[in-house]
Amino acid sequence: MINFDQDVPKVELAFMNADHAEATRIINGLLSLLERDPPDTTKISTVFEQLLQHNREHFSREEEQMRQFDFPPYPVHKHEHDIVLAEMEAELGAWSEAHDLDRIKHYTRTTLLNWFVNHIATMDTITARYICNAGGPA
Repeated sequence: MINFDQDVPKVELAFMNADHAEATRIINGLLSLLERDPPDTTKISTVFEQLLQHNREHFSREEEQMRQFDFPPYPVHKHEHDIVLAEMEAELGAWSEAHDLDRIKHYTRTTLLNWFVNHIATMDTITARYICNAGGPA
């Protein structure tokens, strides 16, 4: 589990913090489902799909703000979003085909959580600061 208040860096844009809080809630729900014995494969699929959809929407909001305020490294930040969405789609596809619990646990606990915290601490922090300094929403 990830603790939003303690483990997730906060940025200078409220909408991003709200999106990160929602992502944390969904990730924790997925992690909880992955610990159940026997696993409920239908619920795991549903929650993973919710996480994917949430990230699509969240990334779109961030990208809109980056474009609106002419954030210079926009292409780099967007490219990382695109890579993560493609990875999530691939993992969801692999899960749907094989229901490989070890694979989805590793992806969620290791790959996704590490990326989530690191992305917020680096790219999102810099992006939010830039947008605020450019007169964007706080």
